[in-house]
Amino acid sequence: MPKRIPLIVFSAALLLMATARTASAHAFGQRYDLALPLAYYLIGAGAVVGLSFLIMALFGKGKGRLGVERQVDLLGLPGLRLLGHAWTRAVLRGLSVGVFVLLIAAGFFGTADPLKNIAPTFVWVIWWVGMAFISALGGNLWALINPLDPSCSAGRNGCGAGCLRP
Repeated sequence: MPKRIPLIVFSAALLLMATARTASAHAFGQRYDLALPLAYYLIGAGAVVGLSFLIMALFGKGKGRLGVERQVDLLGLPGLRLLGHAWTRAVLRGLSVGVFVLLIAAGFFGTADPLKNIAPTFVWVIWWVGMAFISALGGNLWALINPLDPSCSAGRNGCGAGCLRP
């Protein structure tokens, strides 16, 4: 019987592919043409990836023990010490909770037009792209602005069940 399972799975997958219909793809709005030829975008993207690998190959060589990550204390730098203060963290987390609530409200109660709603633009442009660059250049900013952490802390302090951590 176990030898028949791959055949059954393959047959089911083949049947699903044979009966598939056209799917509507998702997008932010109507179709538009790029300002430059597609080849320029592809060459630029490839150059950025290649350059990032080159930079990592030249400057990312660790001389420490195996299994030990290189760490830099960014809060030890003169201009970034302010981020280590408790009131700065409280203000940043308060702002992040406010933005989080605003985005949830915009998603539920805002317009369905993604060009007029802040939630899709914020999530796809500012969050996914911006946070990656900020974290790569400035360190783990997520530890400072995580909007779920204050609510978890409140839960651990008796306001609720708290959050589960891995």
